Amino acid sequence: MEGIRIENASLEISDSGLDDLLKDQGAAVNITGGEVTISQAALDQLVSKLAPDCGCSAPVSSDGVAASLPRDGKQLQLQLSAGGLRVEFRDDGLVIRLEPKQS
Repeated sequence: MEGIRIENASLEISDSGLDDLLKDQGAAVNITGGEVTISQAALDQLVSKLAPDCGCSAPVSSDGVAASLPRDGKQLQLQLSAGGLRVEFRDDGLVIRLEPKQS
């Protein structure tokens, strides 16, 4: 798979949000479900566009993701070795849980 694939998407756009979208004046979209798959090439494109001066990378494999961030002449490397991530939204912030690899 190349690019970004969205499956089983559930989203809501209000009447006023649809009107704004059709007039190319922005949009308000409420995403309530779905699954997003991002290829390594698409992830690399997103990182280079969103943080062009960062010089960072985030190669993904079935072992997890390894982020490399150059900063002040030093390298910060972060390895997430897990089967997946689960994000919970709370009133006081986010909780990110690493899910174990399934054997």
